[in-house]
Amino acid sequence: MVSGAKPIRFGEYDLFSDRDGPPDSIAPRLARLLDGKISDALIQVLMEECRTLAADEGVLIEDWRAGNAWLFQLARKFQKHLDADERKGMGYVLTPLALYFVELISDNYILPAGEVDWSDKDHVEIMFEAAWTKVRYAEGDELIDNALAKAKLDEVARLPRSLSIVVSMGYYLQSEGNGKSFFLPVNDKVADKLRVTKPYLGNLILAAIGRDYFKEIGPHIPNKRARTFKFNKTHADLFPKFKS
Repeated sequence: MVSGAKPIRFGEYDLFSDRDGPPDSIAPRLARLLDGKISDALIQVLMEECRTLAADEGVLIEDWRAGNAWLFQLARKFQKHLDADERKGMGYVLTPLALYFVELISDNYILPAGEVDWSDKDHVEIMFEAAWTKVRYAEGDELIDNALAKAKLDEVARLPRSLSIVVSMGYYLQSEGNGKSFFLPVNDKVADKLRVTKPYLGNLILAAIGRDYFKEIGPHIPNKRARTFKFNKTHADLFPKFKS
């Protein structure tokens, strides 16, 4: 347990008093707080991001002296599920989810006194909004740039060039990320990098799935999030140049 401050109790938030129950029991209340500004499916995805970060002891211990770093990391995780033009002003909209995250970590950590007053709901919301505006790259953006650079040098000769680059990107996104899966958003930013249209990028990904290079995991929310895939490791021998 992180030490350095008295325990913070979040009963006064009065939002998620049974947050230890099934996520489905919490989602409806979040939906009411978010007032229809995002889809129910996206709420579930962002709740999972909260739970994932709250369970990442290594990250939380590393950054505990600057608790606002937790909110910054949460903002980066959320932003990867939104197109760049959808992110503006969403820090305020998503503050109920930031409070949900704080309540999750308060169960396991004594939250440190410092830049964030964790006992003050309004202060947490303002600090999350500030973190949101400071994010330059959503989680995964740097990986996409690096994967694209390598993919252009390591094309799969037997595939059409655009499909080859997408397949190669998947390989490097997974191998240089968590090694288990990867995000690849179908948005204008990625399409522009590949010099294709957004609909065609979606079709390239469908082709990669159809040819058994990618397997989609998790829910698919059209146009609202980076889709999650797993690269088929039986094809890893196609990429000799950068294999570790």
